[in-house]
This record gives sequence, structure tokens and C-alpha cells, in this order.
Amino acid sequence: MSDSGNPVSYEITGAGFGGEAVSRSCSQADAVAMPVSGLRSHAMSRRKFLGGAIAASVMVLGGGTIARSAESPSVKVGFMLSEKGPLAEEAASLMAGFELFLKERPDDKALLEVHNVDPGDKEETVLEALTSLVMKEEVRFLVGPMPPSASEKVIHGVAGANVILFVTNPAAKLVAGEMCLPASFRVGLNSFLAAQPLAAWALKSLGVKAFMTGSDDLIGNEETDFFAGAFYRCGGEFVDRIMISPNGGDVEEVLKRAIDGNADFVFASFRDDQAIEFLKTFKSMSSKLNKPLIGPECLVGYPRAAVKAGECAAGVKTLATLKDPVQFVGRIKEKLGKDITHSVRAAEGYDIAGIICHAVGEGASQGIDLARLTDIVETIRLEGSRGVLTFDKNHEPILSASIREWRPNHGVLEPVVIQELGPQHSPDLGCGRIGFPKRPEGEPEESEDRGGMDE
Repeated sequence: MSDSGNPVSYEITGAGFGGEAVSRSCSQADAVAMPVSGLRSHAMSRRKFLGGAIAASVMVLGGGTIARSAESPSVKVGFMLSEKGPLAEEAASLMAGFELFLKERPDDKALLEVHNVDPGDKEETVLEALTSLVMKEEVRFLVGPMPPSASEKVIHGVAGANVILFVTNPAAKLVAGEMCLPASFRVGLNSFLAAQPLAAWALKSLGVKAFMTGSDDLIGNEETDFFAGAFYRCGGEFVDRIMISPNGGDVEEVLKRAIDGNADFVFASFRDDQAIEFLKTFKSMSSKLNKPLIGPECLVGYPRAAVKAGECAAGVKTLATLKDPVQFVGRIKEKLGKDITHSVRAAEGYDIAGIICHAVGEGASQGIDLARLTDIVETIRLEGSRGVLTFDKNHEPILSASIREWRPNHGVLEPVVIQELGPQHSPDLGCGRIGFPKRPEGEPEESEDRGGMDE
């Protein structure tokens, strides 16, 4: 923004991400009630972390600049996104969404200086990346890494720093030790919001007996646990719960258990290649299963999983926050010339850009200090890629969700919204305490009031 508060034009300078130029009836309240016992944050010595970070050598692996005129300094935004490895495609999709916002909104944005530092897959490289961005570049906004361990290290590392952090891992707690972080936010769905809203709808629409499966990793287990907890409190029953290792497992044998258990439907929390394999196996056994399949948005992630699974995903129903992923991906292709793999990640990046530009624009007239920026983000009402986005007091996103069915249309899968669920909220368990540190050992105990909060 210029001193007058009017938007000014921007230009792309330098290399960006990947070396490319950057240009029973159950109420919602019943379903939300979750057990407090077992929910805790991971303790970690921040002094030890920062000591290691400060001592680490600075290593900038790449960066791009969206520059403004010399008389008015730009606002620095840092990204810690992997350019290689299993999350590289998701990272590239998020960055593409960020770029799309800047491309589409040239008259409604602050001018940003963007730096991406690949955090690598080792603790020391995560510390080096964080040190580079926060201490050397002095970024005002930081988009954190996606892997769980790296995300947690960054959350602890920025506690008390002069930076607003956007956490991109859905299971990481937004808390450092026992300290709430006033400047940390999550824009993508956490693992609760990704699955829990399906529970009340499934009980009403599909039946009372659920067979649950998913990837036996942190996110898969949390999503399945949150669905299970809500479904149980609505009056549902579990036929079985069998998780499959992300490194491989006998999907067919697992689905045979669903047939033997006489479940009304199957809930599955998989993503990417594991989701594709599961959808294909499910389709091959559909005549014996004869059961609906539901899951989080990632179960039929567009475009990658949806295209590769093809008609095997026909009829699958998933939660949805991005109403038209096909159109959104098409805009990225048309305006940026990029083919992305994860539309939901791109939507997250789009909304992060919108939040940053709004916060800087609103705060420019009063000085862009951290307290003012944080207050603006906390109270924002953003018309973003997924509709209206706001934050709850724990800085988790509030977004409207719907139930989507994937239907074949002239040889192509088409997402069709079959029911709107309205705005979805995370339970208020204290700042950052969404998710289980580890999967519960057993099912919830029977109680007379299945809709209440455990003591």
C-alpha cells in the first residue's frame, strides 16, 4: 500500500517456488462434544530449540520477490515449503493458489516480497530455514511446513517472535508447551473439521452401523477418531475399525471385514496414492459390498485422486469446503499456466494470500505492527476460495461445509453438492488442543448421555 492507503501495482522479480517466476437424531452440538481426556500438547524446550536455531548456519535455498516502489518498503512473506519429496506436489499447489490470488486481485492487495526456503527433511535444515526467514529476512508472515514434526518445531520456534504464522499441518497443535500462540492461525481444515461433520449426516442418511478404515498415520487416525467420536455420540455403532499402513496393506482383506460385519456404510480416510488404490479395490468389490462409501475431502482429492481413480470414485460421497474444485483448478491453469494436483491446498494458499493482503492493507494507516496485524486477522471475514472464512478464538478456521457426491458425466467425474451443512466449528478445548497426541487405546466407554462432554 502507498502512504495514502491506495493500492499500488506490483511486479514479479526473481525466482519463486520451484524456480518459476512468481506473478437417533443428533444436533451439531451433540456431534461436536468430544472427550477432553487424552488431549494434550507436546512439551518442548523452546530455549533449546531457539538455541539450536540461532547457532545453525543460514542457508537460503531460493526465493522470489513481488516488489513495490522503492519509496515504500514491501512486506515480507516467508514460505517453508518442500520442493522435493512426498509433499512437494501439495506445496506447489498451495503456492499456485497464493499466486492466483495476486494475479486475480491486482487492485486489492498489498505488495509482498516472497521468500521460499525448502525446510528439507532433517531437524537441522528445518532450523536453518526458520532462522533464515525469521532472523535474517525478518519476514512478517510465515507459512509453515507441512510435515508434522517440522510443523511442530516451527510452532515452538516462533513463540514470541515478531511474525504471524500460518500452520499448514492439519494435526499440529497451535500451542508451544502450555503457551497459547496469539499470532498463529490455521487456514486449512484441522483433522476434526475434515471428518467430524460427516457423522450426524451419515447417521441420518446412511444408517447406524459404520465400518471405519483409513491410513494408519497421524492424520488418518485423527480423522477417523473424530468421526468415530461424533458418530458414537449421535447414537451410531461401530462394526469395526481397521487402519492400513501407508506403506502398504491388504485392502481387499480389510473390506471383507466390512462385508462380514454387515455395516450400513464404510468411512475411509485415505489420500493420494493410498486413496486411489482403496477406491479401485472398493469398486472391484462393489457387488459384494453394496455399501455407500464416505470420507473426508481428500478421499477423492481433485484433480489427482479423482482423475486417476476415474469411475472407481463414482458415487463416493465426501465432505467438501471447496464448492467447485474443477472450476478452481481451471482458473489456475488458465491464468498461471500451471497444472496442480491438490485443489484444496491451492484454495488454502489462495485464502492465505487474501488474509495477508487484507491485513497489511487495513493496518497500513496505523503502522504494520504485529499486534495490529494479529487483531485484523482474528476478526477477518474473508470472501475466499471456499466461501466466507472467519476464525474462532483459538484461531481455527470456521468454514461452511457440504456433502459432495462424485457423479460420472460423459466419461468425466463431476462433483455435485447434495446437502449443505452450514458453518463448521472446532470444539473449544483451549487454544491449540485439537487432535489426539496419539490414537486412543479403546473405544469410548458406555454412558447414559452420549451427547455430553466427558469429564
